[in-house]
Amino acid sequence: MIEPAGNTTAFEYEAIKGLIPTHITTKGELDALELENIARDTSWMQTIKTDKILNTDFICWLYKRMFCDVWK
Repeated sequence: MIEPAGNTTAFEYEAIKGLIPTHITTKGELDALELENIARDTSWMQTIKTDKILNTDFICWLYKRMFCDVWK
């Protein structure tokens, strides 16, 4: 995982207690992991052929999908 420069700040336990991966120790690592999930779902979203996705239920579902591998 590539960590952007300047994001080597370590987390305190309270900040990451809901984090699923146990190998994440810095903000840069967390940012990179979240970005991977967002990129995956951004690509998937481009394949949807409907205009009925801009509603609260879909947006909440998409948010959960993008972060379900990162946060409990």
